Amino acid sequence: MVNFKRQNKRNKKKNTQILNKNWWENNPMSYDWENRNNYEKFSLEWFNYIDNNFIRDSNIYHSAFSKIPFDQFIQYSSINDKDILEIGCGYGFHTEMILKNSKPKNYTAVDITTEAIEATKKRLKLKNIIFQNVNLINADAENLPLKDESLDFIWSWGVIHHSLNTEKIINEIFRTLKKNGKFRIMIYNKNSFRYYILGLFRGIFKFKFLKKNLQEINMEYTDGYYARHFTHKEVKNLFNKSNLKITKIKNLQDALLIPFPGARIICKIKIFKKISDFIMKRYGWFLYFEGEK
Repeated sequence: MVNFKRQNKRNKKKNTQILNKNWWENNPMSYDWENRNNYEKFSLEWFNYIDNNFIRDSNIYHSAFSKIPFDQFIQYSSINDKDILEIGCGYGFHTEMILKNSKPKNYTAVDITTEAIEATKKRLKLKNIIFQNVNLINADAENLPLKDESLDFIWSWGVIHHSLNTEKIINEIFRTLKKNGKFRIMIYNKNSFRYYILGLFRGIFKFKFLKKNLQEINMEYTDGYYARHFTHKEVKNLFNKSNLKITKIKNLQDALLIPFPGARIICKIKIFKKISDFIMKRYGWFLYFEGEK
């Protein structure tokens, strides 16, 4: 189990998004939890190491037949010749994935950090994925530098919950989507095993309830300067307020196993693996939804 443990004392004198940007610049999502990636930074081997870790943890989202990453969520042929936006490109895995499996009319990826934009540019160059219609922008999703009704499709995996003002990002999604434009998004699920069971365990047995509430306890073990968790109802209400329609919503396994220490060893026994899968498919940490304008 990975813990993103750090104290998260917000500085009221500074804008939260500035602190958020600084946090991600200093703690980029490299999926190298044990600091074993010793390859030269931004080299082909370095990117491959990151990707292999990510694919290993997310292969439950790939079709066994095609083995194309995330094809359970993106129908790649359906976004050909479309104007696409990716919110939060990170080190560029999803950018590469989409560009290799579809032919968008225009592809824009934004990220709050300069590190992510630099990395994604280098990734695409190393992989010889060069298109004139690809635009990588260092920008805040709360204020997208895009024209009204200019997008057909928006993709975002584990990003918009890191804004203190997620509602503003949702308004930007509405503003920039064309009529009948679609979106696919993943955020953190409040009704999850991780949020309640692990949160309560830490609060009670580690005495954290003496100083913090459940949300604050979860924040200590979550990546990002700030991270929100949402229920199905909260997501639907937020998007309905912005006149966006949720057409599908479900919980996802965020990992193959229950996030307890020693789970990988215990779940080598089939019965425990089945129990783990049963729980995580219903109470996983990820909340995935689709919708349209």
